[in-house]
Amino acid sequence: MEQLTGPDMAARSTSELRWTNRQIRPPWAEVLLLSTGIVILTVWSPWSIVLASFIATAFLIVLTRTGALEVKGIETGKWTEVSSPDLICQVSDGVLACRGIGGTRYVTAMRLERASAILHGSLGKLTRAMMTEHGVSILVSLRRQKPSKIIDDSIITPTIERYLDSKTHEQVVTYFKQRGDLWRSNLVILGHVREESAIRPFEASLKGAIPEPRFKRLDPKDLAKRLRAWDLWKDAPRFYATGEELAEWVVQMPSELSAEVGSNVPGEFLAPIRPRTEEYTLGEVLNPETLLTGPPAGLSRTDIESGLLVCGGQWRQRCHVLMLLINRLLDDGKRVLILSNREEALDLTRLSEESVGIILGRDFILNPVDAEGMPRDQYVAHLKTALEPLADTDLSAAADLELALNRAVALGNSTVADVAFSEGDDVGGHTRGPPGSQPSKRSKDGMEAIRILQEGSGGKAFYGHQTIPTARIVEHRLTVVQMALGSLPLEMFAWELMSTKLLGTEADKDAVVILDCPENLRVRKVGRYRKRAPISERALKDLCRRGPLVISVGQPSDLPPNVIDGLSSCISLRLRDSDDIRVAADILGLNVVGSGIHSKQRRSPRESSYLRVLEPGVVLMSHEEAKTCIPLKLDPEPVLESGEGYRAFEAEHNVTPDDSDVPRTLINRVAGKDTEAAVKVLRLLQRYEPLTEESVYRFLNASGDEEVDVQAVLMRLERSSLILRGHETHGGTSYTNFRVTMKGTMALRQIEEVSVEG
Repeated sequence: MEQLTGPDMAARSTSELRWTNRQIRPPWAEVLLLSTGIVILTVWSPWSIVLASFIATAFLIVLTRTGALEVKGIETGKWTEVSSPDLICQVSDGVLACRGIGGTRYVTAMRLERASAILHGSLGKLTRAMMTEHGVSILVSLRRQKPSKIIDDSIITPTIERYLDSKTHEQVVTYFKQRGDLWRSNLVILGHVREESAIRPFEASLKGAIPEPRFKRLDPKDLAKRLRAWDLWKDAPRFYATGEELAEWVVQMPSELSAEVGSNVPGEFLAPIRPRTEEYTLGEVLNPETLLTGPPAGLSRTDIESGLLVCGGQWRQRCHVLMLLINRLLDDGKRVLILSNREEALDLTRLSEESVGIILGRDFILNPVDAEGMPRDQYVAHLKTALEPLADTDLSAAADLELALNRAVALGNSTVADVAFSEGDDVGGHTRGPPGSQPSKRSKDGMEAIRILQEGSGGKAFYGHQTIPTARIVEHRLTVVQMALGSLPLEMFAWELMSTKLLGTEADKDAVVILDCPENLRVRKVGRYRKRAPISERALKDLCRRGPLVISVGQPSDLPPNVIDGLSSCISLRLRDSDDIRVAADILGLNVVGSGIHSKQRRSPRESSYLRVLEPGVVLMSHEEAKTCIPLKLDPEPVLESGEGYRAFEAEHNVTPDDSDVPRTLINRVAGKDTEAAVKVLRLLQRYEPLTEESVYRFLNASGDEEVDVQAVLMRLERSSLILRGHETHGGTSYTNFRVTMKGTMALRQIEEVSVEG
């Protein structure tokens, strides 16, 4: 141990600064000194006082006359009367009410007159504990002082004063540098509340966060004058504080307001100070530390239009979110289409009396070879891709299957039974192969998948003509389609086919599509065909272009990364799996915080682990405008109507067509909507035959029918024996030509007879 030879004192960082009085004394010495100087000057030289008074009076006269000229010039100008001021302040029964933009607010202000010997509380705690729907203005003044001011004003204990007197100037400066220097400070907190009854809770939360006994409420009349003059800050600093103490108050503010001002502080769970404009409120902002709720929060139309992901939790918990969202969408005049594998999803139809329930395979047949207005080349490509899970192989090189699908789709009134290989297929005027050539193995595998759709368990859902057009399904206020087929490959095909048919409908921002556990997008745990990530990404982009989209899945890690990147907003419930938490933490912007940013006690990296302990009814939400994710306490579940709550689509909407809608001629039944183009082709072939397909195309193009699928029209006419396909050779090149048959000539006569009768 070190031997002490004499008294020794040193400034250490562990020394405490003990105050006797933080009050800032008025500068009476300066006032007395100035008064004494004026008296002495008056006695010693009276004429100097008279001269100074004369100069001041002349200066005031000049200013007054100049002001009069300005007023006279203003009176001659053009002015417009304002109906009412921007801010109207009225004091009644000791309460200040201010009316301006946004309605009436009750305003109160608290000022810290003098701080106690120990400066308690923190402004950061105040912003976390206070009800966030109350607007608040915090005014803190800071004016740096010299260390000698402490000794001169005798605001520390005599023991510390003697201790500092024994130190050199440099040691004293070092002593206060370690405490952040000395500051003259002032604190005024202004609260804005909607109800008069909320004034007392606001003041109580303030005193609870900063338990200083010398807080005083500003007089309402004085406060009204300050608000009218836009001068809330006219008082001089009122108490002393060290920088170390003020850091507990002021330094925390940027991190507390990071969700509002967009700082680069790691993504803590911070409640926003004010709500944004949201059309679909789902609940209230929740502070996980204080369990206090804040302003209402939810999603905007832009969030839904750019894609929303609802993930985590059990299905009933996700259903809670979906029910709230569906109710808000219906109130906003939107139409909602829900696709789900679960039988319980039909309960969602009880949210509206105008709902429609559809069960695939019972009252709904989804015809795979019915393009429903989608361009045939695009539809056949999507259909061939949809068959890959059933075929358990890549069908991109299955040319024979593509030709068979092309022929069946071109007929317009065909079913999966009409999909068959044909020998000697002709493509672009050239024969595919010699008669008797065999289709490739992949084409045969694809044809086996077609046979499953006709003869297997999928026949009840896919074999036959489509009973309900997809465009009519989207037109209803609320429609729920149950797509449970009991087989993963069949359900994947159904999801892919339904998505393709939705792409054929017109883009509509008022029609919201909700996909509940879409099998065609969940690719991580698919055992039969794993290379579907690019296909799922393309399907998502196409659906987002069609209209607003919501995807609900239990495990977000089942979705490909590119699919998740295509969704701008996310609502996450409780998650347990590490892969799911990793994906959700990336979507929500949860950063693991290794050191505390609000206080020294907060060091636990609890952000991502918070997903594991979310209680029912609490979610984490993020959207494009949010800098960090927001904890949200959901509103109660909507009350469902009793009973089944929906009507079957066919029983309610299947209308018997009038006689005028029934095809009256053979060409009407064969060509359908392309009847006019078919008649032109038959008349052209009757006048000029034989003609090649290129010649027919040029003729229709010249007559203004550019959008007609010529190949489909010729295929329908050939299939019904109204025209005959032939070949001719010129210069060693074989061309396909067409001739009209006797049946085609009779069909033309029937058209003419019907037109004469009409």
